[in-house]
Amino acid sequence: MRFLRSAIVCVAVALPYPALAAPLPALTYDVVSIRPNKSGSGSVQISVDGERFVGTNISVKDLIRYAYDLQNDGLVFALPGWAGSSKLDVEAKVSADDLAALKNLSDDDSTAEHRLMMQALLADRFALKIHHEKKELPTYALVVLKSGLKIKPADPNNTYENGLKRPGGVARGAGSVDTSNTALTAQAVPLSTLASFLAQKLSRPVDDKTGLTANYDFTLKWSPDEVAQNSENANTPPSIYTALQEQLGLKLESTKGPVDTIVVDHIDPPTEN
Repeated sequence: MRFLRSAIVCVAVALPYPALAAPLPALTYDVVSIRPNKSGSGSVQISVDGERFVGTNISVKDLIRYAYDLQNDGLVFALPGWAGSSKLDVEAKVSADDLAALKNLSDDDSTAEHRLMMQALLADRFALKIHHEKKELPTYALVVLKSGLKIKPADPNNTYENGLKRPGGVARGAGSVDTSNTALTAQAVPLSTLASFLAQKLSRPVDDKTGLTANYDFTLKWSPDEVAQNSENANTPPSIYTALQEQLGLKLESTKGPVDTIVVDHIDPPTEN
């Protein structure tokens, strides 16, 4: 089943971050496919390779969080229940002309452009209207243990042919993450990506305070707190807090600060045709 509208229109809210040296070109996704995901899987995949955005088993809340660079979907308020519970497979492809423009951008500006294009997609396909509010909220700081980091920077020449795959078996390449209820596998991603995942998992914003800028390959495995505390099996993974320390050499410190949140003023389900 495919949902399409005739045009993509720009969202009527300015992106508050990041500050860019120059205005980005006004690009859009050329072809967009949105299909219901009925797998019942707990695995969520998001991949952006420059040419396309691919999201598998994701919610509209996930799309909003990505579009506005929010670490935690708990920072999206006044959203109807279906936008968080209904799971979708989304693929959005950049046109050949816009792809050429994207290739002239830095990695950071390319990422920001994809987020702007997703904002436009949400405005067109879901009639999304939002406003921003700052709230003082509990947060975490992600820091390196005094004993040191336990993972090494990724090999920039690795093509990950034997790594994570898209539906159909195509290699997802660098910059990809696969998550489930109790595991995360990452290919050549910065630790800020891990911070964003932890913020989503723990329902609290997480600031990357490691000071590290490299990309890393890593796998993190944990158990829910009650399982980790009560299991007598030595092979049961620890809680996510302990797993961070034992497997990655990182830890979370409790803090508090102002956090940007999104308040939804209007949203519709996508139109079928």
